[in-house]
Amino acid sequence: MTDFSHLHALEERAVNIRGRMMSAKKDTQWKSQAVQLFQTEQEIADEREFLGLEDMNVEDLYAALEGEI
Repeated sequence: MTDFSHLHALEERAVNIRGRMMSAKKDTQWKSQAVQLFQTEQEIADEREFLGLEDMNVEDLYAALEGEI
């Protein structure tokens, strides 16, 4: 069974960073969060590639997950 927990954690981190960007009061805070978001999105892309999901659409992903449950 494939472990998607790291990918899930990275995606949650990206959501949290986006939230902090929306509430940033200073331009420097926003820019700092933007850098973190870019890095996190790169990690997500790398993890998806590692898991063989880079070309998988949502329907295929759910179908693959359903077969493992």
